[in-house]
Amino acid sequence: MLTKFLKVVIVNAGIVGTGVIKERFENPELLVTLPFSIMTHAISPSPEVEFACPYRKQLHEMCSDATFFDRMTIIPVNKYLERQKVPLSKEAFIAIKNDIEHSKQMEEPRDPHQQIRDFWQQSRNQREIAQAFHNSGEREGAALHNSLASGFSLKATLAEHALAHNMNAVDENVHGFNI
Repeated sequence: MLTKFLKVVIVNAGIVGTGVIKERFENPELLVTLPFSIMTHAISPSPEVEFACPYRKQLHEMCSDATFFDRMTIIPVNKYLERQKVPLSKEAFIAIKNDIEHSKQMEEPRDPHQQIRDFWQQSRNQREIAQAFHNSGEREGAALHNSLASGFSLKATLAEHALAHNMNAVDENVHGFNI
């Protein structure tokens, strides 16, 4: 019932923006069901599936060595899309693989400058994934990953401003300019 309602609302909205590209979604309920699959997986892990898509199978195997965040987000989405028989393109697989590798290289705690660079890199990674999905005709995946990219860009921008503000406050205190 909910998916029929969402399909009517989103499809009837007509053209939906994904970055600069305007597209009509083929499977708009994915915009809700994919994030929902992540939330339900956190509560109760999703059942195992037999992967027919070779890139989905490789991605699933790769997640055993991924960060906690990647395991908790990629695995349920990958399983859900396998059950829906949505193939994963080689280009999208490589883009996701690169993002997983970058995430594993990030170390905690990071200095603020490195953290900002990592946020920008995560934004670029999500845009590459979005572009790969767009190229393979998966507009919903492109839209979701463009949203993630925007979120990482926002985090980077806010962190840059906070860091600049803190450095100015320290400079004012050190040089006696505290007003």
